[in-house]
Amino acid sequence: GIIKNIYSTKGPVGFYSGWIPPFTGSLIFRSAQFATFEAAFTKWEHTPIMRSNLPMTGGLELRVLAGGLLSGTVRSLIECPFEYAKVKK
Repeated sequence: GIIKNIYSTKGPVGFYSGWIPPFTGSLIFRSAQFATFEAAFTKWEHTPIMRSNLPMTGGLELRVLAGGLLSGTVRSLIECPFEYAKVKK
């Protein structure tokens, strides 16, 4: 099978070939996402409306929701061109 073929031609190292680009990309995307969330969450720390709890959420603050939306958007804007290039190739 495939596993035997990879092992016989490239050895154990063959199972890890090609890991550097996805790993590097993941570092960039996740760093941007967490940094954006933290920046938004902290920026709205002293804004009363953003500190208010959303109804029927068990105490979820609006700044958490807004930070999540903003950080997800930033990650998508960074990641999508790379993913598109990957599947287009």
